[in-house]
Amino acid sequence: MNPGGFPERTWRRRGLRVLFLLAALPLLTTFVWRLLPHLPGPGEAALLYTPVTLEGDDLGRRDVGRLHFLGGWTMSSPDYRLGGLSALRVEGGQAMAVSDVGMIMTFPLPGVSAAPRIRFRPVAPVPGADPDDRRMRDTEGLWLEGGRFWLTFERQNAIRRYDRATLNAEAGAQPAPMRRWWPDR
Repeated sequence: MNPGGFPERTWRRRGLRVLFLLAALPLLTTFVWRLLPHLPGPGEAALLYTPVTLEGDDLGRRDVGRLHFLGGWTMSSPDYRLGGLSALRVEGGQAMAVSDVGMIMTFPLPGVSAAPRIRFRPVAPVPGADPDDRRMRDTEGLWLEGGRFWLTFERQNAIRRYDRATLNAEAGAQPAPMRRWWPDR
């Protein structure tokens, strides 16, 4: 057998498969949003967690060097808005993530809810940006603190603070050192 041109014994090595999949993941999550016809709106959908093991054949394996694997899951949903994650923060039993098109996703961690749901809410782009241009909503970083959160925007090289409950923008800045960063257009 010669899957994809890889010699069979090379392809069977778990380490090489994992490296290949890790290298392919950013490509898949980066381009999926560019295929969407418009910015998706708010909503909610079912969420399914599927446990994954560190190594398929060895269910008890927990350590790789100094890394101690506590657990992992794949997340899936019938909703196409799940994907393109740029940042993830966890507080208690809840997670908040942002995507490449400025979609904010909130969801419970595995085991917290018997019927988990994921909530989608778009965030307003930086003022002055074309509201229909998905690239202008390209969020890359997320920080949560109390009733507020901060997002960093890749193409504007900007930081904005939002009210966590309403998603209303409260303040923003484009620090002088960031203004000189080359725009990724």
